[in-house]
Amino acid sequence: MITKIISGLLGVSIVLSSIPSYANTRTVWISGKTNDGSRMFLDNKEIPVYDPPNGLTMFSYGITDPQGKTRWRNAVTDWCHQGKVQHNPKSTEDKDPTPKWYIALDDGTGGSADLLKVKADSKASLNLIKVVCDMANYNQIDQ
Repeated sequence: MITKIISGLLGVSIVLSSIPSYANTRTVWISGKTNDGSRMFLDNKEIPVYDPPNGLTMFSYGITDPQGKTRWRNAVTDWCHQGKVQHNPKSTEDKDPTPKWYIALDDGTGGSADLLKVKADSKASLNLIKVVCDMANYNQIDQ
């Protein structure tokens, strides 16, 4: 599982396209806030991608903290299945019922990155993964 996640993060595919429901704006702000008060957003030019053979969805998102600092994260999740937030059966069994994704934190040296598990345990993070799954459902990698 970790190998799939790392390869998914390293090979994050950013597809430059849009789908009609998000086409009216470039930045898709996610409703709600994270547990620390941050806001999350997606750029509709960087559509999440679902890779059926691996059961993983790759995406990029932005997060702006309460002080106004914005950072981008590349992420991968196995919690998108058939356009809904549910654990993908192609991935390993996950006993934790909380949806989650993984991000790679760069150590700044160009070496290996540490994986950080992000639980969707706030209104914003749950809404983010819902939008990611919906958008990725329209943009699947061919098998």
